[in-house]
Amino acid sequence: MSRKLELLPELLPPKDLPSLGPRPISELTPLAFQINVFACGGVVIGCYMLHKVLDMASCGTFFKYWADLVRNQAQDANVVGPNFDAIVKAFPPRPTAEPVFAPDRVNGPPKNIPSFVVLVRCFKITKNAITSLKAMAGSGAVPGPTSFEAVAGFVWENVMAAACMARDQSTPKDTVLSMSMNMRPRTNPPLRKESMGNCTTIVQAKAKMWETTLKELVGKIHDVILKARPKIEKFQGENGIEEICLDIKEKTRIIMDENSRVYHLSSWCKLGLNEADFGFGKPTWIVPTDANPPPSLRNSILFTDYSDSSGDDGIEVWLFLEEKEMHFLESNQGFLDYAFPNY
Repeated sequence: MSRKLELLPELLPPKDLPSLGPRPISELTPLAFQINVFACGGVVIGCYMLHKVLDMASCGTFFKYWADLVRNQAQDANVVGPNFDAIVKAFPPRPTAEPVFAPDRVNGPPKNIPSFVVLVRCFKITKNAITSLKAMAGSGAVPGPTSFEAVAGFVWENVMAAACMARDQSTPKDTVLSMSMNMRPRTNPPLRKESMGNCTTIVQAKAKMWETTLKELVGKIHDVILKARPKIEKFQGENGIEEICLDIKEKTRIIMDENSRVYHLSSWCKLGLNEADFGFGKPTWIVPTDANPPPSLRNSILFTDYSDSSGDDGIEVWLFLEEKEMHFLESNQGFLDYAFPNY
């Protein structure tokens, strides 16, 4: 691991804040910040966020509005502040505290699993590389894949290959890409992007290990995203909570299936984090980890925005994989032709 990743824990709030564990939500810390100012003029804002009450879209709105306040632009007609009512009205809270998740999911991972080390690495995919991937990923079913679809399919294909190389025949035959989705633009009517809360759902694409091409993977991703809107509309209103509970239980069952390898993907791109200018320029690096991932983050994938000094806007891919699988990925020239290490 490079020195810059090793330094990350020092730039974040203390980890002993009351933000974890089986406690009432009133006892948890929803937000914590540490502001780091360097002699060279650089600034790092470290943040911990309680996902029970906020998602990354909300965090992006918070940071952008905070930066606008600092720069005295909050009165600008183009600046829209956070909205705390819209999500509650669209998704009324459940009147009881009945648990939603399956007991095995609540109590932690299965027992008697082998110990492993999870490594975190980040790779930049430039604008030109994304253009090439979109051309490669296009098909009759999806003639114009989005940047997200092309990059997600490319990463999924390569982490599957690394898993197969590392585990040989012991690798599960099935694989699932479990993607976190922002519901705001997909509700009826769409919610404002400034709506605060945890307004996400999960969509899952399934494939066979080794047996699926990039075009097919992108087609599967595109299909589940397309089918999400009518399901999200069923989540709304007074009776929507029952649909949400059924959906969560089914997605949890798939995640807990020992016969499938599940990858968890979340994109933080275009959520406002890259626009938070406090007066000294927009962020040059968005880091979604303290570089010490727990085993529970194994097989997680995160996308963030990045811009370099030449003006190239691309996607940075953060991967959390078992040590052996990460080493296979790092030696895969087909992956490195499009994804450039940044660690």
